[in-house]
Amino acid sequence: MPTFRSALATAGVATVAVTLAFGPSVLEVALAADRAEELAQVAAQSNLPSAPVAPEPTPSQAPTPPPSPTQVPTPTAAPTAKAKRGGSTSTHANPPATNAAGKPVVYVTIDDGPDPTWTPQVLALLAQYDATATFFVIGEEAARFPAVLKSVRDAGHAIGNHTYTHPWLTHLPPSGVRAELATTDAVIGTTTCMRPPGGFVDARVEAIAAAAGKTVELWELDTRDWAHPGVPAIVSAAAKGVHAGSVILLHDGGGPRAQSVAALKQILPILTARGFALEALPACR
Repeated sequence: MPTFRSALATAGVATVAVTLAFGPSVLEVALAADRAEELAQVAAQSNLPSAPVAPEPTPSQAPTPPPSPTQVPTPTAAPTAKAKRGGSTSTHANPPATNAAGKPVVYVTIDDGPDPTWTPQVLALLAQYDATATFFVIGEEAARFPAVLKSVRDAGHAIGNHTYTHPWLTHLPPSGVRAELATTDAVIGTTTCMRPPGGFVDARVEAIAAAAGKTVELWELDTRDWAHPGVPAIVSAAAKGVHAGSVILLHDGGGPRAQSVAALKQILPILTARGFALEALPACR
């Protein structure tokens, strides 16, 4: 049976199709609240794929038009937080460089889970180094693995909204953005922060997030672990330019994450040896 995410990628009018298939839901309410032209916009964008397989441009590039659902492109680099932060009240400009005790802080963030194979391994490593992280979870995965999500919460880590199906939010109408956030909150509980897949965010997405009571949290150091560049490359990307206040991006879902786990096993002792406290993003509760 196709997943919710693949259904959105292939339907002619994605969010409408989901509503018809699954009955009344927050998706249906969100669609009904918007004007008819937004439905036309959904139809016009019916070829959008799910973001985990979509190319993501660097900050200097304009977003590439999405391929047809029959194509399976290889992901490329996502924009960094530095390219997006500032200028919006809904985006947390920069997390504090020091904690309440005056110790320099680094923020490890983990995206695209929960996953029954990789998330427990990540949790074990974080516990070993007394590190608290922020997990930006996909609602669809949280619905599939509620026990794994509970283990993240029980371990004291922060949880953020990473949408339900991991789409490029800048390509969705307002109703679609609201539905992605609301449907995820219905699964994971209301959160105070979100991370747009691929880092794709604009003023419209930020305003919708703010209206939902969420800050937009991006990153500074992209380890590119999702591209499987090798453990040394992931470790280098996380450790080379790290400084107090850095936000590091890693993944525990969206594909095989053996390299991510192996790299985290090296990253955590490097950061602690340099005197950094490893804490959750303060805006995420």
